[in-house]
Amino acid sequence: MINFAQIVAAPSIQLVTEKGLLGKPYIRLGKLIFTVATSVFQWGGVLGYALTGHPVLLGKIYADVSGNVPVEQFTEALTGTGALVQKDLDEAGGHLALSELYAGRECLRLGVNVLTPPPNKQLNKKMDMEAAWNVILPMFARGIAFGYHFPAEFKQQWERTHRIVLDSEWQDARAHGLRLPATQGALPLNEVVITMVELVLGWDASENHRLDTNEIQLLKSLAGR
Repeated sequence: MINFAQIVAAPSIQLVTEKGLLGKPYIRLGKLIFTVATSVFQWGGVLGYALTGHPVLLGKIYADVSGNVPVEQFTEALTGTGALVQKDLDEAGGHLALSELYAGRECLRLGVNVLTPPPNKQLNKKMDMEAAWNVILPMFARGIAFGYHFPAEFKQQWERTHRIVLDSEWQDARAHGLRLPATQGALPLNEVVITMVELVLGWDASENHRLDTNEIQLLKSLAGR
């Protein structure tokens, strides 16, 4: 059985996974935190943003299929995270993306101080996939909590992170030699929500319909079906 977080994390994991001499996969710590975990944080935020007010549904989507994270445990924890996310927002001060804030904290938790050069040797540490998930899953949950409790702030941060520059600036950058496509690729949040919901619906179908009829109907309405 597949945990939904595995589906969300798979694209970024594939980008950075390496293999040892015996073929065992691993991820270097820096790439795990700054590529995989921060990407998963943003996708978690999209999920929480889309399903604000539906903690049980979020719990079913997040819950570990092994039973290590029961739905009830997740929903109870989610309810109590609002003040913690507010504290994080205050610390970020409107300038630092929360994913960056959490990434820095995760580095410190794992014994890496990125503010003390040179951290490169520690960031090159090889992490097996079991250890990697101990970083990925909490970041996914933190993203969900942010989008769930503060949807307006999450939307603002998403648009700031994935903003599109003026077309004149884009073309000027191309004229000065930057290798950019002829036109910019947009990444509006409403379209990303639809992508996320379709992923959830596909995952539910493959996992023998863990969600009930009302939950499926809600998801379909968010996808515009």
